[in-house]
Amino acid sequence: MYKMMIVDDERLIREGLSKLNWKQYGIEIRAVCKNGLEAVEKIKEDIPDIIMFDICMPIMDGLELATYINKNHPDINMVVLSGYSDFTYAKECIKLGVFDYILKPIDSDQLSSAFRRVVKHLAEEKDKIRQNDISEEIIKETIAEKLVQGKDVYGAELDIFKTLVEGDSIRVAAFVQDTMTAKNTSNMKRVGKSFREVFSKYIKDTDAGYYYVQIKEGRVMGYLI
Repeated sequence: MYKMMIVDDERLIREGLSKLNWKQYGIEIRAVCKNGLEAVEKIKEDIPDIIMFDICMPIMDGLELATYINKNHPDINMVVLSGYSDFTYAKECIKLGVFDYILKPIDSDQLSSAFRRVVKHLAEEKDKIRQNDISEEIIKETIAEKLVQGKDVYGAELDIFKTLVEGDSIRVAAFVQDTMTAKNTSNMKRVGKSFREVFSKYIKDTDAGYYYVQIKEGRVMGYLI
């Protein structure tokens, strides 16, 4: 579920919006605020994925809130509610990275369309992060395999690896468990799991490094780099 905050100085609008069926979009309301300053304090406690707020509010208005979010939490998706059709406000919102601009009185179809777009955007961003994580893991495994095979790794490839494993120097320790006497797959998987648990704890304790576990030809080979 994506976390959302609603910010509006009008109580009836706050209550009305908070009672809508947000679950159909995969959204849950985590906070409801009556002005921008209150929203800033809530953001410090729990950063939402989406924030929907009014432009005209006392104490801290919507544009001030958008400026704060754009500077401090640019990953938050902003949806603006406004009674002003003046393009000047919309233009300012675009500059501040607002995702969508909805005019009051709120049209249910427009609101639904806006949040379907927001959720789609969030899902795409999440998928990009996942793909980047997978790509990094493939790069690390590819270079790690070269290192343990004694192949040369240098230049840009070496720099990339050092950056990904967050280390300035590279050393390789190899651990091999011969499982030829116990060839079944479950035994090899258990040994591989043990290697991963030990390596993971070491890396967590030392706050650096990378491990690579390979099951091949009846042997479980673990490499700590």
